[in-house]
Amino acid sequence: QDGHLVACESDEPHLLLGQFLLYQGRIDEATLQRCMKRQESSGSPLGTLLVETGVLSAEELQRRVQAKAEETVLGLFDWDRCVFRFDPGVVPPASAMRVDLDIHGLLFEGARRTDECRHLATILPSDDVVLHATERAPAPSAVATHLGRTLYEAIDVKRTLGELILASRAPRFHAYSFLGRLIEIGLAQGLGAAERARALQFRARPVEPRLRPAGWCASVPRWRPAWPAGARTRSWPGGGPRRAQPARPGSRPWRRR
Repeated sequence: QDGHLVACESDEPHLLLGQFLLYQGRIDEATLQRCMKRQESSGSPLGTLLVETGVLSAEELQRRVQAKAEETVLGLFDWDRCVFRFDPGVVPPASAMRVDLDIHGLLFEGARRTDECRHLATILPSDDVVLHATERAPAPSAVATHLGRTLYEAIDVKRTLGELILASRAPRFHAYSFLGRLIEIGLAQGLGAAERARALQFRARPVEPRLRPAGWCASVPRWRPAWPAGARTRSWPGGGPRRAQPARPGSRPWRRR
């Protein structure tokens, strides 16, 4: 409206109001669950319930909704491919909280964010990267934010980058930016190529059986004890029945190998 964004919403999980407040550390999981149960019975918006229960003030809720709307728009710059459609007759629902965002400022910030994403792609090429924390102790300023503490404490040799982002409930760009900064200052490292391949293979692929010798049948044991003299065994393909046959004159007992 008049060059300003007045309402914005998304169905991305990390951009829902409850998940966005969890990512910012403003509420915890228990508080969100209590408010969601009340929402099922009353039908009131989650923001209204947070104000009524005293978790947030009306002014803080407005600031959080404004920040969520800004992140929703800037998140469009993280997409590789997308399709936009302009519908001039669409109006926001009456229950939507109004915001006031300058489109020109969002475009400039989005361009800067795109350039930073290209740089981060050289450090963290995919969500399959496995990180581990180095022995260097982090400075308090490096993990001062709630997102910083959450991500740094979650780094181990088991979870991939995608799993770390999912656990933190953070937008992809902010998680990538923080973890890329940790790598640049030496607080985190990616696993070596061989170690990373082994870790990813163990997590993503089932264990395959070893190669078996040609002619070996799974239903027949590979090793058999020596049979008494005067008898020998024969195995049919597919593990069929076995029967003892008399040995030819002068033959020796034998063992199936």
